[in-house]
Amino acid sequence: MQHTASSQNEREKDKKEQGTILSFLSPRKPPEKDHVKMGLQSQHTVGRVKAMKKMGQERQLKRTQQLQHGKPAKRQKTMTGNNAEKRCDEGTKTCPRCFVIKNGGAKKCAHDPTCRLNKQYYETDGGRLDKVEVLQRRLDTAMMARNNRPFEGMELHSSTIPKSQADVNKFFSQRKNVELPPSSKSSMKEASLEDQLSPFSVQALKERINRLMANCSVGMTNSSSVPKVIGAAIDALLETHKSITCGTEDNVLKIKDKRGKSYWEHQNYQRQFPPGTLGFTFPRDDKTKSPDHNYSQLEGVTIYLVRWELNLPGIQLICPECRKGELIHQKYDYKTSGFATPIIDISGVTSWACSMKYKCNNTAWCDYQCKGNDGPLLAQLPAQFRNAYPVDPRYALSNKRHLSQTFTNVMDKLMITHGNGDQLAQLLSETRGDKHLDKEEEYYNQARDTGTTVTEPFPVYEDWIGQYSPSGKDLRDMKDVAAHSALISTGVSDKDRVCREIQSVGAKTTTCDDHTYAVLGNYRPEDIQNAKCAHSIGTETGEIASVVIVPSEEQTHYAHQAAQFSRRPNVRPKVHVSDICPRGTRIWNDIFSGCGITCRLGWFHYLQRITKTLVEDHELYRDAIRALQECLYYYDEGDLAAVMQQISAGNLGKVDGKVCPEENQLKRAKQYRQYVRVWSYKATVIQSKLAAWYRKFKDEYDDTIHADLFTGPTETAVEEQMKNAIWVEDILPKDDLYFSVKPGLMSKCKLPVFIGTRGAESKVEKGNHIMHHCSNGGTRRTLTDYTSSAGIALYNLRIRYRLHIGSLDPKLRKKIPTAFHRAPHYTNHLRLAFINNLAKEAGIIGNVHSRVEELPADNGERFFSEYLTQQLARESSGVLYDEKTKRCKCKDCSKIKNPYAKRRVGSIQTAHAGNISSLAGALICAEREKKNRINVTNLAPHPTIMIAPRQMQLPPQHYFLAPAQSAGRTTSPHQACYHQQRTMIQLDLAYERHLAYQQHFCQAFYKHPFPPYFQGTPIPSPVANPSKQQNLGPYTWLTRES
Repeated sequence: MQHTASSQNEREKDKKEQGTILSFLSPRKPPEKDHVKMGLQSQHTVGRVKAMKKMGQERQLKRTQQLQHGKPAKRQKTMTGNNAEKRCDEGTKTCPRCFVIKNGGAKKCAHDPTCRLNKQYYETDGGRLDKVEVLQRRLDTAMMARNNRPFEGMELHSSTIPKSQADVNKFFSQRKNVELPPSSKSSMKEASLEDQLSPFSVQALKERINRLMANCSVGMTNSSSVPKVIGAAIDALLETHKSITCGTEDNVLKIKDKRGKSYWEHQNYQRQFPPGTLGFTFPRDDKTKSPDHNYSQLEGVTIYLVRWELNLPGIQLICPECRKGELIHQKYDYKTSGFATPIIDISGVTSWACSMKYKCNNTAWCDYQCKGNDGPLLAQLPAQFRNAYPVDPRYALSNKRHLSQTFTNVMDKLMITHGNGDQLAQLLSETRGDKHLDKEEEYYNQARDTGTTVTEPFPVYEDWIGQYSPSGKDLRDMKDVAAHSALISTGVSDKDRVCREIQSVGAKTTTCDDHTYAVLGNYRPEDIQNAKCAHSIGTETGEIASVVIVPSEEQTHYAHQAAQFSRRPNVRPKVHVSDICPRGTRIWNDIFSGCGITCRLGWFHYLQRITKTLVEDHELYRDAIRALQECLYYYDEGDLAAVMQQISAGNLGKVDGKVCPEENQLKRAKQYRQYVRVWSYKATVIQSKLAAWYRKFKDEYDDTIHADLFTGPTETAVEEQMKNAIWVEDILPKDDLYFSVKPGLMSKCKLPVFIGTRGAESKVEKGNHIMHHCSNGGTRRTLTDYTSSAGIALYNLRIRYRLHIGSLDPKLRKKIPTAFHRAPHYTNHLRLAFINNLAKEAGIIGNVHSRVEELPADNGERFFSEYLTQQLARESSGVLYDEKTKRCKCKDCSKIKNPYAKRRVGSIQTAHAGNISSLAGALICAEREKKNRINVTNLAPHPTIMIAPRQMQLPPQHYFLAPAQSAGRTTSPHQACYHQQRTMIQLDLAYERHLAYQQHFCQAFYKHPFPPYFQGTPIPSPVANPSKQQNLGPYTWLTRES
């Protein structure tokens, strides 16, 4: 009986299960439609498919409950052979957050999506619905609420509802057309359904960021350099394409299946990030609504997702190290290390970059790793793609703060004169602080106007910026690396470019050299311990051709610089001006031996040797300076008359509010000197005027300061400069001393502007002043070398641009404002040449940029402290110098001797004043006759052809000088003169009588200059035998006995 009962129970159980299966497979009557819950689309109707899905979910829940206490081996398997998904709400999975709460602990994590305590559990159906379906449900709910809203106001126009006649008339009356302003129209425009469904809409971004801020990820919590709201923004953007993957050994995207989620995510990504766009800027929210605390911090912030294979599918990233392998993607830096690269802009806005890490697949030869925003990787990309990331590759250092290209362009200009970087760092910090105040004011003002009670304040400055701005030292480090980096389209670093630009400076008529000491203040003392001064070489246009730091002022220390400068193909000077002339001229004569160069003493140092002995506080100091200048040169009478005429006509400005009534006031006005040329006196005139000047001011006493105008050294200084008068006289033709600039069309006076080529010395002094302000701050040696070289190159470029503007036709010059005549549009001509080549490759015929200066090849010249390093190395290696000429004997200087210089016939051949043909011929042959002379005693350490008359021993009375004769000549030098006997001229005679006496009594001597005497000098010993007369260079003293 017992067996029969058990068999019957089994049959009933089998029959019951069979009935259940049949009932599941048999067709059923569809359930009634729920028209109340049905949305706009008929697919939302509870149909057959959804009913079957619901039944399957119920059976799955029942099956899970049956198996939750069973053994793991008996659990239901999926089609892949794995166990079924575990869920917290079914008891098959433990929620980590609930576990921490129950057992205690400090770990912060969110509830599992399948946990019932999760805030979005019911909205996502226990984690079964994705975000798109949740958003669709929200839109459906909002649409249903909008459609089911009861009628209000004028909408109640049905005849069944009693209304007054006034309401009826008002409803049927014609309404006025009100034209709304553009702002109102745009604000009232409702977002389309596609925009609302987009994951990049404002509403979607706000919800996603608020959700991420409520449930912070591990990266957001552990990252100390990235603000949490920025981390939430990065996670929110990464979620939009998290399904897009690549192979492990290549960068090919798996997006071919159009039915897959990765395909549609890539379509949305390309819609927001087209090829060549990496950044997403968070749009502004509706300011008429309550402010969102998290989203208000992100408005205007740009997040860059640097993943090149995603933005440019099919791109091949070559390894910058081995140039053979390919860079394969790894993971985002923010996901692995919680680091995002801040991009600091001069406007105060800080952008952030989340970059993909790459590794070279050439493991046998290379193990190079980098990020997508590193400089070497950015430099190899084309410009149209590289500019998607707004950072110069030279400044894109790995794991460092990046500076936007806008800021680095400004820093490149300002770093020349602010090389210490401290002011730039302070400027950047202040602009970020101002931006924080703007955001803070906007947030609280919006909350007040909308009536919102703020429960959480706006983040403080430290929390809002994430990372502080780079310090002055950081900016110096970045600039030093960028200046020597070749990660630029032209392939030439800025350091090499500016060095070659200085090497391209040439000279046509005049060169000048000078020493300066202020440049050493830009260096740290420990970097230039063996340096004493800097030696610079300038040209007639005012350009600085070379600047080096030398151990001392000796000529042997800058002889190598002079030799290198002379080998430039565009250096062919006629005159060289030196600050130590008449000393030290032999080295320049030897270096430019093929040019027939003449050494002169500059006006600036000539006058300075006297003015530095005067008392500056004396009441007549300025008058004495002006009178001293008039001893040296005079103004062109024609130019002065033209200026005076224009002033009288009212076409020129005024001086001190009045029209210049006198010529003296005109000479003092600097604004009129550009219209007047000046010419130097002859040496004899200069000497006479200096003597008269000395007599005029030597007894001037100032009762206020109780001091004389002259000091003790003044007498000696005047005496020496009277001897050097022949070294300051102009020897170039007047056409070579000035070139004119035609007046502009808007000029009232219509007078040409004259630019002189004589004053190379004063122009070099101005260049030295510019160098002193380059890289001021005691920066490191390499950075100071670059900033000083860049400052000199820019200074030369502005001079050339100003000369070019002056050579333009007045009609063309009229289009350029006067304020920009010294401001060139482009400072990098190498890049202009590069763009010209690109345009030609693109199909353009001709050049798109004209007047592009060609950058010469590097000739080996080095400037500033680099020359000092090489000079000390040459001295330590035992390089010798010529004892007579002081020239360098290194292998570079001894190979070639100025091969580019051409011997000019008929040009200046001597440094003496009064370059008359007879005297010039004698001086040209003087060097040849030197070998044939008998008993020659040269009292001066200079070459005979270059020395001035020996004037170190002047008699109290003047004795005429005559050219020295070669050996074997028995005729007297003054045989044709009428004053072979003793002749004496007193200085107190008028200057006109002096010239008349010369012209009337000594036609032969009139062709030769003579220096007036100065009291207090010893008398030379007479020469007893005229055949053995004392030779003093090309001149010989004629004593009383002769």
